[in-house]
Amino acid sequence: MTAHPKMITFTVDDPKSLLAKLYGSRKAIREEGESYPFKIVDLNERWRVILCKDGIQWILQKRGGLDKGEARWRGMAYYRTKAGLLNRIRREGVELTSDAMAVLAALPERL
Repeated sequence: MTAHPKMITFTVDDPKSLLAKLYGSRKAIREEGESYPFKIVDLNERWRVILCKDGIQWILQKRGGLDKGEARWRGMAYYRTKAGLLNRIRREGVELTSDAMAVLAALPERL
C-alpha cells in the first residue's frame, strides 16, 4: 500500500495580509522560483501546481531554464476551479505520479 501525502487545509480571510506577515512583502515572493513556499504538488519533474501569491487561484507551471542557478517555473494556465485545472493537465498530456493524483483529488472544487 502506498502512503499518500497529507494535505493541510485552512481558511484565511485575507491571504494577502497573511503572506505579508509571513514573508514581509508579497513582491518578495517569486511564484516562478524553485523555492516558492505555496507549492501544492509536483506533478512530475517538469510540471507543478502552486497557489498564487494572492491565494485566489491555482497556477499550472512548467519548468523552464535556470535563473541564477535555480530552476525557473513558467505559468502556463490559471484556474479557480479544480475541474478546469484537471482538464488542462489532461490536455497538456502531463504524466502524474500516484502522489500527485492523490493531492489533486483532495483539492476543493473551487477556490
